[in-house]
Amino acid sequence: MIRLEGEFRAVHYYTTLKGLEACPHAHTYTVRAESRDFGDRERFERVLKGFEGRVLNGCKILIYPEPTTENIALSIFKNLKGALWVSVREDEEVESYYDGKDIWVAVSGRSDRKTFKYAEKGNMDRKGFAADLRDVKKGALSLTGGSSL
Repeated sequence: MIRLEGEFRAVHYYTTLKGLEACPHAHTYTVRAESRDFGDRERFERVLKGFEGRVLNGCKILIYPEPTTENIALSIFKNLKGALWVSVREDEEVESYYDGKDIWVAVSGRSDRKTFKYAEKGNMDRKGFAADLRDVKKGALSLTGGSSL
């Protein structure tokens, strides 16, 4: 078993959302994974290097069109031969976890002087979202086809 960890900085925007999220903006992504295949270390580093400094929209490695943390985790998982799980954290607010079967999204932050943290399981929609992050500011995280912890 090998543990993999790396980081990349990239730009993205959402084509299906309005407001600030629709404008190009940068994040630091921290990626962790565990694998049974020692060759995955090189594949992992190559994938992260391919993301570094890029606009993620249109990256061929992404399975779905929207560059969400869920989509990035799923796409990295599919590029590793022996992956057991992959976790992708965007800055300190959103983290997605994929284990080959389930996708989990955890969101933390502040809204109206309150600190919140949600972690829920969802299903990917056709665009690459498992979570509807527009609802987070309202104090709730709704998932497409998901259920609460």
